[in-house]
Amino acid sequence: MKRYGNLYEQICSMDNLRKAHQNAKKGKGWYEEVKEVEADVDGYLTRLQEMLINHTYQTSKYEKFIKRENGKEREIFKLPYFPDRICQWAILQVIEPYLLRYMTKNTYSAIPDRGIHAALQDVRDAMQKDVPGCQYCLKLDVRKFYPSINHDTSGFGSICASLGIVVAMGFLLGGMLAEAGATDSLADATLKKFGEKHASLAMNITGFIVSIPVFYGSAYVILNPILRTLSRKTKKSIHVYITALSVGLLTTHCLVIPTPGPLSVAGTLGVNFGWFILYSLLVSAPGALIGGWLYGELLGKKLYPYHQSAEEECQVEYPQKTNEKRAPAGLAIAIIALPLLLIVFGTLIPMWTEIPMIVSVCNFLTAGNGVMSLVISVAFAAWTLRPYVKGSYAPLITKNFNEMGEIMLLLGAGGSFGAIIQASGIGDYFVTLLQSWNVPLIFLAFLLCLLMRSALGSAAVAMVTTASIVAPLCGQLGESGIVMGLAICAASMAFATPTDAAFWLVQKLDNLSFKDTWITHTFGNAIACVVMFAVVLVLNACRGFLPGL
Repeated sequence: MKRYGNLYEQICSMDNLRKAHQNAKKGKGWYEEVKEVEADVDGYLTRLQEMLINHTYQTSKYEKFIKRENGKEREIFKLPYFPDRICQWAILQVIEPYLLRYMTKNTYSAIPDRGIHAALQDVRDAMQKDVPGCQYCLKLDVRKFYPSINHDTSGFGSICASLGIVVAMGFLLGGMLAEAGATDSLADATLKKFGEKHASLAMNITGFIVSIPVFYGSAYVILNPILRTLSRKTKKSIHVYITALSVGLLTTHCLVIPTPGPLSVAGTLGVNFGWFILYSLLVSAPGALIGGWLYGELLGKKLYPYHQSAEEECQVEYPQKTNEKRAPAGLAIAIIALPLLLIVFGTLIPMWTEIPMIVSVCNFLTAGNGVMSLVISVAFAAWTLRPYVKGSYAPLITKNFNEMGEIMLLLGAGGSFGAIIQASGIGDYFVTLLQSWNVPLIFLAFLLCLLMRSALGSAAVAMVTTASIVAPLCGQLGESGIVMGLAICAASMAFATPTDAAFWLVQKLDNLSFKDTWITHTFGNAIACVVMFAVVLVLNACRGFLPGL
């Protein structure tokens, strides 16, 4: 071990102690104990020097207290300014240069020019310039880091813990319906009911219903083969049906539980799932009809008149598997409606009766974000769809759980991002902003989600992040969590731009130009967003007498 001499003498020197006092008092000049030392600097520093030379200095007793910050409690340990804080700086000033010589270049913390930004840049460089065949494993214990952030109930862990089972059940339900051919049957039945004249309305309603349990991307791929057949039979442009289906799917995908986005918003805001489902259906229906069906029909009349192009004649048709046994449309509707009805009834029935057994059953159905209602529905689907599914359910479960992993990571990342933003004090900033600008929280939540959606691309991450920021403000300002949640969900539809994977799915699957994808998919969903936000504003104005708000 290398030894260095005369260090203690350097620590005890008066010049070093004066410099230590200057460093220790930075940003603390208003402290009473600092003012006392300032009144007689030489006297206090001489006393400290004598204690160090005579080896009589002993560390004072730590003062322990609780500091409340952003709604969280932090345990603080503090030493007196004199003699301890000055003594710490006196030691640090002398030994730090020697310590830094033997620290690796990847040591970061309160070191000049080697803080968190330098650490982040070095991690990025290591990942981008990695030696082929090498991999890095980073293990961190961050449970006690940054105590201002609540590690137990916020961020990634909270989102995954509260929504993991619900999202898993929702994915299983959608996977079973698709595998059994129930979604195809539902589309055929809807078309038969409405006729070819109103085929675009039929596709809009089909998308609206199917996207409640089935993920948007999967549902669009499953239903897309029908669009060209309808276009040829009804002599309407394919753009009419793309708009109707895309908007119909995305409205319930962004607003109606058990889809992951609205599910996480409702969970973050702590609202009743039953009421949220009821009002989300009320809000999303006019948005789907106006932005999908009516806007699509307008496009067919004004911008995209039908013509039998050579490209359409060469398009590959996706034949219906008529030789295979498919689940009937009635069963598909029953399976989709069952979890929604169980959650809604579990919410409403206790308002009309106080019979202990009935109330207990309702609590069972709605507990844990409606987990048991979804579990019952998955069990019912597995039993009733068994004749229509080939082989074992095991591969289907594995496939859907693999797909669920990506969604849970997105939701968890959004929750973590929201927790970090909230812990940084942005919530207090928004309260101050609202007080100075007199901006209603509902508009702030809507605009914030719009910005997040356009920047991040992911509707789910934008929803979760915005909900994490808005949640504390709802309680402070006395706003309705359901109304705020619906405003956030509606905003997540607006910017279906190239930053969103759904934009490219529609563009590539239907061989659209970039411009046509904007006109059909992006503008249609933006219109639906505006319509739904208008309905949310009406609900907000009427929340004084509407139940559940």
